[in-house]
Amino acid sequence: MAADGQTGWARSCDRGVVFGATVRGACTALASCALVLTSVVGTQAQTTPPVVRALVNQTALQPGAVLQVGASVTNPGGGPLADFYVGIQLPDGINAVVVRLGAAPVAASLANLAALPSTAAGVNLASAFSVNEPALLSYTFTGVEPPGTYTTFVAAVVAGGLRDGALGPGELLAFSTTSFTFGVGGTMLTGAPSSPALDVTTNFIGADRVPPSAVSTDVSGRRIARTQLEVAFETGATVGQVNAAIGAVSGRIVSMLRGVLILLIEVPDPGSLIALEAVRARLAGQPAVRFVELAQFPTTSSLPPQFSAASADLPKIDHLIATRTPAAWNTVEALTGATRPLMLVGDYFGGGAPGATFDATVTTADYATSPLEKHGYHVLGTIVGTFAGDTSAAGLVTGLLPGTSPVRSVDGSSISWAALDNRLIQIVAAHSGNVVVNTSLQSACASAAEVAANCATAPQQAEAVGWLEKVRGTANIGTAGAGLERKFLHAAAAGNVAVTGDLNAATSGPYASATLLSGKTSGVTQVPDAENTLVVENLVNEAGSPFRPDCLSVGSKRVLTRNALTDLVNVSAPGTDIWSMFDASASAGDLGGTSMATPQVAALAGWVWALRPALSPRQVMLVITKTARRHPILNLDTRCSVSSAPAPTIDTYAAVLGTDVGLTDAPVRLALFDVGGPAGPQAPDGFFDDADLAQFAQAVSLAGGALDYSRFDLNGDGHTGGATQAPFDLDFDLTYQTATRTVGGVTRTVDESLATDTDVLCHYAYSSIYTGDVAERSRLIGATCGEGPFSVTDASLMAGNVNSDLSTDRFQALQPNVAIPDLTLADPGGSASITGVTWSETVTENTATSFAVNGSQRARFAAAGATRASGTMSWRVNVQMPPGRGGTATFSASIGGVVPGSIAAPGLSTTRSGTVTVALQPGERYGFSAVVFPSFSGLGNSSWTVSVTYALRVVVTP
Repeated sequence: MAADGQTGWARSCDRGVVFGATVRGACTALASCALVLTSVVGTQAQTTPPVVRALVNQTALQPGAVLQVGASVTNPGGGPLADFYVGIQLPDGINAVVVRLGAAPVAASLANLAALPSTAAGVNLASAFSVNEPALLSYTFTGVEPPGTYTTFVAAVVAGGLRDGALGPGELLAFSTTSFTFGVGGTMLTGAPSSPALDVTTNFIGADRVPPSAVSTDVSGRRIARTQLEVAFETGATVGQVNAAIGAVSGRIVSMLRGVLILLIEVPDPGSLIALEAVRARLAGQPAVRFVELAQFPTTSSLPPQFSAASADLPKIDHLIATRTPAAWNTVEALTGATRPLMLVGDYFGGGAPGATFDATVTTADYATSPLEKHGYHVLGTIVGTFAGDTSAAGLVTGLLPGTSPVRSVDGSSISWAALDNRLIQIVAAHSGNVVVNTSLQSACASAAEVAANCATAPQQAEAVGWLEKVRGTANIGTAGAGLERKFLHAAAAGNVAVTGDLNAATSGPYASATLLSGKTSGVTQVPDAENTLVVENLVNEAGSPFRPDCLSVGSKRVLTRNALTDLVNVSAPGTDIWSMFDASASAGDLGGTSMATPQVAALAGWVWALRPALSPRQVMLVITKTARRHPILNLDTRCSVSSAPAPTIDTYAAVLGTDVGLTDAPVRLALFDVGGPAGPQAPDGFFDDADLAQFAQAVSLAGGALDYSRFDLNGDGHTGGATQAPFDLDFDLTYQTATRTVGGVTRTVDESLATDTDVLCHYAYSSIYTGDVAERSRLIGATCGEGPFSVTDASLMAGNVNSDLSTDRFQALQPNVAIPDLTLADPGGSASITGVTWSETVTENTATSFAVNGSQRARFAAAGATRASGTMSWRVNVQMPPGRGGTATFSASIGGVVPGSIAAPGLSTTRSGTVTVALQPGERYGFSAVVFPSFSGLGNSSWTVSVTYALRVVVTP
């Protein structure tokens, strides 16, 4: 064990080892030794004994939960050599898991203290030290472990004190335990029936989720769980009274808190709210029951719960609303398990390490303790201020980046800029992953003299070259992207105006100058601009809701001449009157400037990079800049002149959506639409199905276009439903043009710059992202989305897959050929290609009662020097009939070319051509297809022209 409090217990231990099968198989009933341990506490030989504490990260676990067990030790000094024991007593009271430093945890028995392995042996307690290690052991429960109460323990014993299997007087120096529970389903209170119930309540979370099938809506519109009730007991209630009352309605406790006699219980589903009221009345009549409440669901909101659309505190996050961040918060499930970049802030702190109001893991040693300077805490709070605080000043601070992020800081208190730069670089170099650096700093330009000395072209070129040399290395200063430049993304302030006429961001400081200032040289070497930096300007957002971006702040420096190149490295964000922290824990207020705009860009970069960690810094920047809002598109009024129009403004929602790359790889859009699952409306299950559609349909209908910033606001304008419009990239190309989607045989075209919530919902509900029931989709939103009485789905484009077996027996598979007309194998022994690809299809009718489609496909397949070549060309369509409506379908198809093929439909199977009329039954699904397989062997140089024609007409019976 380390005595200096720095290296710590766990530096040499394996935190990733879990309980193995050996431990689970060792759960036999033996006599407990916990009482033996506690009975000898208090006879320590050390005058002032060490203080130990057993640590766990949570006290009630279910399958899938991660347990962390640790310990803290504070030793005053003057003690003997000691053996330390850290472990977990299993529910049987005998078997245990013991942590060992530098080795895997082992199974042990507390019935045999002589054989109990130590965590650390022979630790010298002569010198004072303090150690805190919260995660000596981490373990994920899977459900095979024994349910019940587990007890973690930390013991300090005089070295060798357990060798004889017993503890003598003075041998136990310190002892601490804490408990946690693990179990599936509900429970009852434990203890003697006559004992006070309040004494045995504990923190417990069982199977407290409610499936949608057990939820009803009452006459007021509240959603009520039919299988749960919340029951409160009198303070003097006994364990027997509580268990008897719960048992009277066949209930079990599924959630409770230590020291609280309000218990959430699960009851058998009575089938209706009327029947549930009868159960409620029966429970309320039991002895010692204070009251019984129905379990209703809260209304979900994308804003932190201390805010509402009508809240007087809403302006505290107006800068986030202006950049559509609340809409992006609706997709936070996509961040689950993400590998987040390190957020590195170079600033001024001086008030110690950030506390619980910052959603971050920090390194305490990064922060000085005096003098306090609020600037750094304000910047850091703008990035990672704890989401969902309270209505205190600090609780209203909300960072743009949700969830816990790793944070390092370079506290500029009492160090030079050069030293600050060096520390930033060293931290970037030492970190194994991606890093986002925020520097809300600029050169001193508060007077004309300072401008001449610091903020003119010559001095700034020198400063910029010095910074780039540190980033790239001296030998590679002339090479863009060299050294560390492609390891970190840098958000740098454009600078604030202090002297009239000093407006140029290109000369405001070394980071901006490294990016914007031309003509940089090192001796005779040309020094390319930084390619990993976004220079951030400060704009003002509208004073009232919906707080849209407005003009450039008069206090912000800017890029004097904007063009396509500067738009790649220059953005803006709201930076006026930004509410954030003033210290490490409690004080908060407004500050303004490019310092306050910059951390929003850093936070957005961290979010994008967490979603796509394989991107380069330049690619992350491209996502942010391509999705940023150009102000002419916003139709801003003439208040913004050419000189006061800001750089493109970050759009958090669009940038986060911009990390999706297509329908088969769209985790953000999936998270957006996945609002619930089998476990309940607030328990996403990883699918966008009819259960989700039902919630959207209800929310959109009830809200009717209200400005509520709700979870169901899809286009990100703050309104749920209605006709309000906002930009939404539907087709994953990072632009706002037009996108199409086929709904019920009709091609819908949407202007992406003016999309409504309904446009977005319909577009993806009729895409492959949706995996729910087709008939239920039609019932829920078919009419809204323009679907006819039946739907046509899964129509395949022509697939041009060429697979050639060459004479060398090498195989090469080519991707579907639609956009690229000629694909050639790389092997010199042969080649295969597809040319002359054509495909056309027309919908000739689409009324309330009929649908018709005619189409053709044609391509030329060729092979040279191959022993065999094959390909596929196909057309398929499925027709889903509505419930209660039948009809007929007439289908004909033919295959051209001397090639094998297959034409299939109900009652039709042929290889060349055919026609069939099919009677369609209500609610059934029917498939029609025509597929060609050009395949030949023994080839020299050959080619074949292949075609498929088809016609399908469906008539629905009125």
